Formats: sequence, structure tokens, C-alpha cells
Amino acid sequence: MNDSELMLEIDDLCTSNDMGIGLMLKDPVQLNSASAATHLRTVRAISLLRELARRGRKIDWSILDVNEVGHELFHLPPPSNVSKSSAWRANFAFGTCYWRKGGRFVMIKDRRANPSERKMFILDEMALVQTFCTFQTARSVDALSTIEFEFLEELVETQLVFRRGEYAVLLPYRMTYWPVPSSLV
Repeated sequence: MNDSELMLEIDDLCTSNDMGIGLMLKDPVQLNSASAATHLRTVRAISLLRELARRGRKIDWSILDVNEVGHELFHLPPPSNVSKSSAWRANFAFGTCYWRKGGRFVMIKDRRANPSERKMFILDEMALVQTFCTFQTARSVDALSTIEFEFLEELVETQLVFRRGEYAVLLPYRMTYWPVPSSLV
């Protein structure tokens, strides 16, 4: 997501917090809903949270179904309505789930489930790299080819893509630089 796309998402999904500085999602994120409109809004919100985390920007947000969240979102800053003693708060750290792009490959690192264990995935088939990269922004899965859809299902199963209804978005953020000092990671 480029800066202008990010600003459009911020304008649509956020408001200023009570202090007039910082950002706050207008609506709580709702993971379990039957509504296609809610699915799209949820996927867009997750995309925005990921992009702001990538840039080291803070955002105040809440989630309606806090008990339904597994470790798939633990690389995002915890919502304000998560208790201080939760596993999400205890395990949150920058750099727990990200990807980098090389010349003809994508490398994904993931340590959300267990911070001491790092999983690494390498995608080096151009068709898979292109499909992976298209989900940087929230999009519908309806127009995918059979091969793209099968790959998407693998990414959902490994919790690298967040999918609700017909919409999906990548969960890892693209690491182009460390927005915090490396000693904090």
C-alpha cells in the first residue's frame, strides 16, 4: 500500500483520538459476521492496522470478538480492549511477522505462535510471488484462477492471509526498513 492509498484508508476508517493527536479506528473490528459489507470493512481494517504497524505508527482500536482471536493477529499492536495480562500484550513485538522481496523471490518470517521459534517461508515461483503480492491490499477472491485460489487457501491455512467471506489480505507486513531501532526488536 503506497502513502496515498494509506491516507485514503485512514480518512475512511479512522478519526483522531480524544486528545486530537494520533489515530483511532472509527468502528470496532468485528471478526465474526455474516455481512459481506462487514467482511470487507474488517479486512480493510486489518490491512490498515498492518500498514500502520509497518510504519511504526500507533493507533487506538478495539475488537468485538476478542475471545475469537488466535495468534494470527499477534504481530499487530493489541487493541485497547485486550487485558494487560493477555498473551497478545505479552507476546507483541515489532518484527514478529513480516516479508521481504528479493529480485525474484519473497521471504516470509513468522514467530507469532511462539516468539522463540521462527518459521521462514521462501516463495520463488513467479506466479506465487505475484499472487502473494496482490494481497497487500484488501481484495475480493472471486476473480482468482484455480491455481491462485489454491495458493490463497494454503496462505490462509498457514495464517499468512486473513480472509473473511470473499475478501482477503496479507497478514505479514512488508519490511522495507526497521522503523524502530534494531535493539528494540
